[in-house]
Amino acid sequence: PKQIRVSNKTGIPLDVLPKRGLTAKQVERMERINDSDLPRVSTHPRSREESAEERKARKQAIKMERK
Repeated sequence: PKQIRVSNKTGIPLDVLPKRGLTAKQVERMERINDSDLPRVSTHPRSREESAEERKARKQAIKMERK
């Protein structure tokens, strides 16, 4: 039988736990983000000098996109 090595620092057996990396839940979330098309209008930053009409148009575009 193969001898089990134990970490001096933690007391946990070595080479038993998986290597550090993304969890299954994190991988699934990343795939959903990559597969879906992110909203186009809502990702544009607003300009500080936008007029009231531009603001209304921007808000209306975001509402339509969400529907």
